[in-house]
Amino acid sequence: MRAKKSPLSLRVFNLLRSEFQFIVPKELETVPSELFDTYPIDIDFSHHPLPQSKHHIQVFVRIKINHTKKRAGYSIEVEGMGVFELNQRGLNEEVVSNLRIFSTLNMVINNL
Repeated sequence: MRAKKSPLSLRVFNLLRSEFQFIVPKELETVPSELFDTYPIDIDFSHHPLPQSKHHIQVFVRIKINHTKKRAGYSIEVEGMGVFELNQRGLNEEVVSNLRIFSTLNMVINNL
């Protein structure tokens, strides 16, 4: 298989906010991996076309892990923003839509 250049590229990424806290478990025998499986995870995101360009998309993402109930262990909140360029030439609308919505979101989450 031969790799080919993606029509979607991340042009700008900014980490806007990062908050980290460790809440000490009351029971010393608590295994951290058991805590991880119980953490609530909340992901908010929004897509915005840039008004001066038909080919650029701005994506904001906020991820909160164990942020509402503050269970023992880690509590994390991060926010980030990415600007993407999408070359739509030769692509059908379904592919463009998937790249615009799903791929951009996954790339920002990966960078966070």
